Amino acid sequence: MSVKIINSNKGLMLSDGKLKHIVDFSTNSFLYRCNKITQKTEKLLQAFKIPPSNNHYSILDITAGFATDGFLLACQGAEVTLLENNLIVYQAVNDAIQRLQTTQNLQTIINRLKIIYIDSRDFLEKCIANKRQYNAIYIDPMFPVKGKTSKAKKELQLLQKLITNNTLSYDNISQINDIIKLAKQVVMEKIVIKAPKQLNKISDFQENYCIYGKTCCFYVYLK
Repeated sequence: MSVKIINSNKGLMLSDGKLKHIVDFSTNSFLYRCNKITQKTEKLLQAFKIPPSNNHYSILDITAGFATDGFLLACQGAEVTLLENNLIVYQAVNDAIQRLQTTQNLQTIINRLKIIYIDSRDFLEKCIANKRQYNAIYIDPMFPVKGKTSKAKKELQLLQKLITNNTLSYDNISQINDIIKLAKQVVMEKIVIKAPKQLNKISDFQENYCIYGKTCCFYVYLK
């Protein structure tokens, strides 16, 4: 069954008839993580190294998904622009952001976070034409689908069901090469790409260094 978006009393819900998921940045477990993470404990933050004194450090996340990483980066003081080309995912994330507009203790974070419904290639080309740049660009392509997807988290299973030919994925390295070429013309400092740890190659470009986690790693390309 295809994934649909449904109105619920808790917010917009993604459902395929069996699995259900509501994007929610206000759960106790997620807020606890946001409050406790540091560069020492979070590989994502080690890759970006957001300057603590820079209130205008801009990050372009061109593969928003459910925006978990984007929200964490905004919690660290970055101004994060999220791009999402799937309308259903965009609606779910935008709804989650809008629901937090009235949450006073999260207002500062929400003001640093915005999501745009657009194809990442189109957005990058517009940035090049308008000479718009970002301090850093984050790319998190869809990981390869495993044989037994039932072991994946329910939200990831739903995302996998929303894959289209326009979805940036490690199943198509040429797509990633094209995106990196465009991103290099827009970024001022670094490009960070998240990848499964087991992949031997993620693109034809040579990274400057890599931050390794338990299941994934972050390839860093300096300007």
